[in-house]
Amino acid sequence: MTRVKSGTGTPLFLFHGDYLHWGLYGYRLGALLKDDAPVYLLHSLLNGASGIETIEDMVQQHLPHIEAVEPKGPIRLAGFCHGGHAALELANQLERRGRAVE
Repeated sequence: MTRVKSGTGTPLFLFHGDYLHWGLYGYRLGALLKDDAPVYLLHSLLNGASGIETIEDMVQQHLPHIEAVEPKGPIRLAGFCHGGHAALELANQLERRGRAVE
């Protein structure tokens, strides 16, 4: 996970889905957002050699880091390409735990 914008308010976690360039467009996106909320990029961890073979596996790897940044309050999620599937899976898991996802 990489923080691309500091701030206060509801954080945005972006599963960028960019295997080759580590979601560099996320830095520009963070700068374009008008609110003062922090923005974090969540990198793809899919790699059969490391045992992370599914979107669900990847979300489980990211979840502790997300909860360390925002343990109780609401969060915002976004995703591109397979990152969209990861954002949806994370939203489902967090909502089952009673967390607010905007």
